Amino acid sequence: MYENEVTKEREFGEFTIKYIGKEPAPEVFVYKLKGGSLDAGIDVETFNEENNILSFNVECTGCEVYTTENEKIEAKLEWNGNSEIIKLDSK
Repeated sequence: MYENEVTKEREFGEFTIKYIGKEPAPEVFVYKLKGGSLDAGIDVETFNEENNILSFNVECTGCEVYTTENEKIEAKLEWNGNSEIIKLDSK
């Protein structure tokens, strides 16, 4: 899920990805975000061990605003030779 604040000069997004699979969460994975003109990410991450959640922020100041509120954003996750595309819902 995500929540974003958008003005003409700035965009600030808070993102949360939660692992809900039956197998243990991957130790390391890569993600890429895409929606509207947003094309960001490609970062190596880990889920926290307590509740398998990754939370992060994306901020852009003085640039073109990438998303609008409630826009559908895709996250592509890759781990151990597997990949999955999920849709992030707006809070």
